[in-house]
Amino acid sequence: MTGRSAVPAAEARGAHEQLGGPDVHPSARSRAGPALARDPRRHRARLGAKALGTSLYVRPTIIANEAFLACDPPSRTFYFVILSPVGAYYPEGMAPVKIRVEERYVRAVDGGLGGAKTGANYAASLMAGEEAKHEGFTQVLWLDGVHRKYIDEVGTMNIMVKIGGEVITPPLGGRYCRE
Repeated sequence: MTGRSAVPAAEARGAHEQLGGPDVHPSARSRAGPALARDPRRHRARLGAKALGTSLYVRPTIIANEAFLACDPPSRTFYFVILSPVGAYYPEGMAPVKIRVEERYVRAVDGGLGGAKTGANYAASLMAGEEAKHEGFTQVLWLDGVHRKYIDEVGTMNIMVKIGGEVITPPLGGRYCRE
């Protein structure tokens, strides 16, 4: 299963706070995931994620729910959880993929929207992804947005590096994920 129910929910709450929206009522959060948390395998199979290499994508979502358009924090929101079966994201299936190191574009920086999972967060990755695809790569390895020399993340996947027997991952903390 992709993500634990508490992790995506925490990301949604943190993003909502960062964007200035009202808090999601605790009863809405508690109704959204208990059945999934109690028996994830049953729900995973029921929603079609049965085959090897598939999983259940869990994404809490918050949208403004007002009768007007404005560039202001919303006063009313609608909270829901997307549950969707997913297979291999890449044409290679479960085989290794070619990854291009992105040196020109920046997807996220400390204090930005990377951990908020907003449309802007994903839109910042589109041009680099298209360029990588045209060069024969499947994914983009993002460098830090300040020095552009430290590994931050790889597009739609996690990354870990083993150096001298130690497994190292990019830090949590808001650039891409919330702690």
